[in-house]
Amino acid sequence: MAFREWHFHTYFHADDPVELAKAIALRNALVDNLAVKSSFVAVPLHHFVRNNTPEPQVRTKDTHGLNLVPVGPHPIGSFETWAPVEHFPEVYSWFLANRNGLSVFIHPLTREEVRDHTERAAWMGSPLVLDVSQLSTQLAEPASQYPFFNLGYAAK
Repeated sequence: MAFREWHFHTYFHADDPVELAKAIALRNALVDNLAVKSSFVAVPLHHFVRNNTPEPQVRTKDTHGLNLVPVGPHPIGSFETWAPVEHFPEVYSWFLANRNGLSVFIHPLTREEVRDHTERAAWMGSPLVLDVSQLSTQLAEPASQYPFFNLGYAAK
């Protein structure tokens, strides 16, 4: 099986101002990287208005795109970053160098959400326990994101 797209979930305690500031800084650095069209593509969730347009979302708060409460299987505050397989090594290296003590959960995006979040997953930093009971064992299609990049599942 070829893994075409990945998620990097950065975790933080939203009630800890130091961790929250680290998460905001990390998200902002990823957005800045996109703006200068640097060496890799990694998109924080909610950066674009929709998945099918390159129009940036207007951020009205510093915490835009951050989950300040548990969402889905994630037990604490987090934010999600999408990366296509074409840029996985650079994104992985970037998170290793820049995560600033925060834990990062990495998993592929396939039709098998439970396996993606368990057997196929990796951690940077301290792992957390996820609640995978709400995930699907088999989706109709992989959860492709940002097709306008023509990368990952959308690659021509």
